[in-house]
Amino acid sequence: MGGLSISPLAQTLAPSQKSGQMVISNANSKPVTLQVFVDKWTTAGPGDRELTEAEQKERCQSGKHDNQMLTPTTEIRFAPSVMTLKPGATQTVRYIMTAPEGAPEQAYRVCVKELPSPEALAQAQGRVIITTSMIFPWIWRAADAKPQLSSHWSQGDLVVKNEGTATAQLVNLQAGSVSKHGLQGYVLPGETHTFKLGVKAPVGQVQTKVNGHEETLDVQ
Repeated sequence: MGGLSISPLAQTLAPSQKSGQMVISNANSKPVTLQVFVDKWTTAGPGDRELTEAEQKERCQSGKHDNQMLTPTTEIRFAPSVMTLKPGATQTVRYIMTAPEGAPEQAYRVCVKELPSPEALAQAQGRVIITTSMIFPWIWRAADAKPQLSSHWSQGDLVVKNEGTATAQLVNLQAGSVSKHGLQGYVLPGETHTFKLGVKAPVGQVQTKVNGHEETLDVQ
């Protein structure tokens, strides 16, 4: 989001850390109005559905995305959840996490979305108004929760299954001569996720970084 800074973005917290704050700053030359949304982040079930186009416009992200499901929740509450920041202004947004402890992991996707200004709405005259948003993961995780990954090739793509109790964040993938740099995605507990690599000659091992640690995946 041009001219806006948000801290923290992605974060992993202990289950006992029930409250905190997010700081948003506006370095733009114009005021900006923002709204904070949050969705519970889980593995999609057979009855979950894709979002309609209208629903996607209304919120940031909710709905089914491949094998993952994002469901609106009030388990994290923000104050304020809607704000207008003048140029150069900074807003502290306090949050509280209300879900009970007990699960090895509880994962959420937080979204800070720009809302159209009254001037933009007045000038739109039925045209689509393009706004920006920023989406990032917040995860509450017990100390003993760990991902457990297995993988195989499918038509040159890497298929990873997570049978553990913690979400796996994969950064960088090295499969022989094929390299993918940066954040590649997340594999939730119980999820099977396909990473598009297009490897022509599958190799037996893939190097990656899982939750910040260098690992080698044995690929069947």
